[in-house]
Amino acid sequence: MDNALSNNMFETIFDRCAVGMTQVSTDGNFVRVNAALCDFLGYTEQEFLQLTFQQITHPDYLSADLDNVQRLIDGKADDYSMEKLYRHKSGHYLWGKLTVSIVRDSAKKPLFFISVVENIQDKKRAEDSLQVSELKFKTIVELLSDNLVVWVTEPHFSRTLYVNSGYEIIWGRSAKELYADPESFMQLIHPDDQAAFKHALLEHQHKNWRLSYRIVRDDGHIRYIESSTFDLFDAQQAITSQIHVARDCTDYVNSQRVLEEQNKQLEKIASIDTLTQVANRHTIINQINQEFERCLRHSLVSTLVFLDLNNFKHINDQFGHLVGDQALRHFAQSIREGIRCSDMVGRFGGDEFIVLLPETNLNDAKTLLGRMQFKPMNLKEPHQNLQLSASIGYAEFSAEVQSVEHWLELADSTMYQAKSA
Repeated sequence: MDNALSNNMFETIFDRCAVGMTQVSTDGNFVRVNAALCDFLGYTEQEFLQLTFQQITHPDYLSADLDNVQRLIDGKADDYSMEKLYRHKSGHYLWGKLTVSIVRDSAKKPLFFISVVENIQDKKRAEDSLQVSELKFKTIVELLSDNLVVWVTEPHFSRTLYVNSGYEIIWGRSAKELYADPESFMQLIHPDDQAAFKHALLEHQHKNWRLSYRIVRDDGHIRYIESSTFDLFDAQQAITSQIHVARDCTDYVNSQRVLEEQNKQLEKIASIDTLTQVANRHTIINQINQEFERCLRHSLVSTLVFLDLNNFKHINDQFGHLVGDQALRHFAQSIREGIRCSDMVGRFGGDEFIVLLPETNLNDAKTLLGRMQFKPMNLKEPHQNLQLSASIGYAEFSAEVQSVEHWLELADSTMYQAKSA
């Protein structure tokens, strides 16, 4: 190719190139510039020819730029590239990517530089926006580190890209181990929960999933974890990374357990007669209702027993109500000790108690209650033993029993007959 043709091609490329191009002397003066560079930085061609590249370079980047130029002049490199800020004619700065090559004569003496300047302002703005977004993300995540572990991995935990300090707080281990071994967090999963966790990994490899499990820390503490995984996709819908969020809900679980235990205690208190510590009237009646329906449905036989503490009014009148209360407690305890664990005793009211004997006929009920011993009650004042006794009435369930009320009435009436005998 002859020199004339080469020069024409160079001139065409230089003038019509879509990115900025310039010829710069070895002392930094602009020799010629194309239209793209003028458009980028706002100077006319004539204005450019009055400037040096040093004058339009941000001070923070000038030293590095000059060092690179010197390396070209010294023959240590043939070209270099760098990103730097250029001063626009209006005074503000724009990002450009500079690529410089040196042209030498046949004796290798430097003649001039050819520089290409690409406008990367939009790219830098996007990078800055991404950096700000990442900073916001990390700041927010770190603020949540007391009860959240957030970590980002490549698919299937192949590589850890980011993990917040919540891992060290909740797992009790250094976050560095997740970078060295992304699956190391699984080592602390409770043995009873590992199978479910591994199953979840297999079942939900290609969709978001949620799982609850426990971890056993190295210090022996058990933490309750709720974990979620979310997939991130590229434009071709291939998974590029996964975000894992593990919430420490130990305090919530423990508070729920305390609440459940308190509710159980409240239910127990609500079902117990506070004086005698046997079932109260509401509870024993509910139990009798259930037994009535069971006997009716399955043609079973059960017996209802009424017990009345004899001479209770006399005890109250002679010894006072505190002794009367003591007598009721002693009487209830004697009944409870005399029946089977499958039976139930409750206070019906005043000095009357009900015993429900499931799947027990009348004769067996009388045999059981007939063996019941009411131990003498020791009175500190006036230093004597008070012998307790009871009047007992029985009612066996049969087809003639019309309702729970009728069943109770039958037992109550036989008890009063025994008391009158």
